[in-house]
Amino acid sequence: MALPDFLVIGAPKAGTTALHVALAGHPELFMSPIKEPKFFLTDGPPPSGGGPGDAATYREHVWRRPDYEALFAGAPPGALRGESTPFYLHDRLAHRRIRTLIPGARLIVILRDPVERAHSNWAHLRSAGLEPIGDFVAACAAQDRRAAAGWAAFWHYIALGRYGEQLDHLYMVFPREPALIVSHGAVADAPTQSLERICAFLRAAAGPVTEVPEQHQPPHPRRAAQHPLLSPAPRAAGAAGPPAKPAANGAPMPTGSQYFKLDPFTIPVMSHTAVVRHLPFIVTLELKNDSMRAHVQSRLPILRHALNTALLQLVGVERADGTLPPIAAIKSRMLDVTREVTGPDTVRALLMESVYERRLR
Repeated sequence: MALPDFLVIGAPKAGTTALHVALAGHPELFMSPIKEPKFFLTDGPPPSGGGPGDAATYREHVWRRPDYEALFAGAPPGALRGESTPFYLHDRLAHRRIRTLIPGARLIVILRDPVERAHSNWAHLRSAGLEPIGDFVAACAAQDRRAAAGWAAFWHYIALGRYGEQLDHLYMVFPREPALIVSHGAVADAPTQSLERICAFLRAAAGPVTEVPEQHQPPHPRRAAQHPLLSPAPRAAGAAGPPAKPAANGAPMPTGSQYFKLDPFTIPVMSHTAVVRHLPFIVTLELKNDSMRAHVQSRLPILRHALNTALLQLVGVERADGTLPPIAAIKSRMLDVTREVTGPDTVRALLMESVYERRLR
């Protein structure tokens, strides 16, 4: 049975991704290749509805136990296995599920100033084109209404930062000894000391990892009545517009009514110690026919979120030899995700400018 020995359980937007990448560089630790399996968030299949983008996120849940255990099958003998799902801290039922299945699990909690955390959460969703409310305070005020409507936990800007209530319940389920609390600020300001403390808690050797990757934050969204990703600009609406700027090899992307050009994606690529570069991706969808344009436009916010998540999973961390997956594999996965979001009969092909192909090794 391959189950984790430890879990990073919270909080969202508090640096769990950076910590996951840092711990993956320790020779005595094995971190799940999918950073957020979300296995303990449900007792079975996740919901299928919710707020903007929730359905696509739910499809990423690793909820079947054989699939979850398979994430840790590659761990070297003797290595401690771990995963990082920052929503476990907020979810009281997840506490009990973890206790039942892995009673000896060691738990790591990263806490960030709750106001900073909430604002970063809102900015993340706003910049992804999913948050329709352009005012942070107003978006927080919508929390209860959204929760009642079944929107996922990531929309609970205030509730996710109520750490006292969450920890009180956690300590009712687990004894205090298997839980380590560290602050977002300490990890950012003193990464070596923080990692030494975490390694000591896990009973792993101190020293192999001393740096935490620079944490990537989405840009602060511009104030506007409507977010740029949702505005009727020619690009966002998928209009053909003027001829595309030629790629480096002089071959322009095709244009015409059957082509739908998406806003560029910029993906931070991490080594095990730092963000080493940011890769741009310019993607154009070839629609099966012009009548599909309005349908794709209606799914655009959810599609961008799903594609951004897929790209982060594919190219967000370099492989051991410093390379990234072949461009054909990236295109294939992105096309699959696009068809999952928009329907199987909407998009004929997914195109990418060749200049970006050459930047991927």
